[in-house]
Amino acid sequence: MAESGAPARPYHLVLVSDHGQSQGATFLQRYGHSLEQLVAEHLGEPPLAVADAQHEVRGSVRLMTSELAAQGAAGRVAAGLVSGATETRESSSQAKVDSLSAVAEPQSDRAPLTVIGSGNLGGIWLPGDGKRRDRAGIDKAHPGLLDALRKHPGIGFVVVADRKRVVALGADGELDLDSGKATGTNPLAPFADASADFARAVRFHSAPDIYVGSLYDARLDEVAAFEELVGCHGGVGGWQTRPLLVFPAAWGLDADLLDDQGRLYGADVVHQQLVRWLERLGHRKDLGT
Repeated sequence: MAESGAPARPYHLVLVSDHGQSQGATFLQRYGHSLEQLVAEHLGEPPLAVADAQHEVRGSVRLMTSELAAQGAAGRVAAGLVSGATETRESSSQAKVDSLSAVAEPQSDRAPLTVIGSGNLGGIWLPGDGKRRDRAGIDKAHPGLLDALRKHPGIGFVVVADRKRVVALGADGELDLDSGKATGTNPLAPFADASADFARAVRFHSAPDIYVGSLYDARLDEVAAFEELVGCHGGVGGWQTRPLLVFPAAWGLDADLLDDQGRLYGADVVHQQLVRWLERLGHRKDLGT
């Protein structure tokens, strides 16, 4: 191979991975029903579900549908159209037309049940007027639903708003995510650092009524994805929650960026460290940020 003529120069390699992949048989494979089927059976109505879309290939579609579904009845109708239009599984043309027609011409403004899966994390938007419900509202409108979810063997925790608080519910206890106080068994104990993330996410205007996390088998390091993926990410538990940053040891980490456990915690903090390294190497000017 001819030499390019470019002068030889040393390189430093930095490897960054924001997550790993968690393994395990899926929720459907383990229990014979999907998360959306479980919820729909309890409520007695069919879901407008996009949990089984083609994972990475459909990533942008899933994000779009989840955003649309959070915007009330009209948004959920649009989400259904997008989901149905991008479905690639084998089905009859007539069934597809009938399905789309049913969504395109709703009989009322009542928002349908919507269930979305991202790896082993599920989001449930309950039917009704499109307004979010807290724990008391869910119990009033759908008695027993939260108990059915939290006690299912394939579900590790359920997270909902509880008035001004955010709580995680498990089969044998619950956790106040704001105060850190647990009653009984802490359902988030196997999921390191998840409390702060859920306490923040539940307060987003587009958050579902209910967040659901699958089981996590610490012995096998496995989860049960709500999508049909035996290797997944998007939730918590297992390798998916273990990011990776490899860099020359001589560079070191800036002490003021480390948390109390000596880690660079959070994407924004990792970004700050990467920018500082670039500045010290002369590849980027200090912008004063």
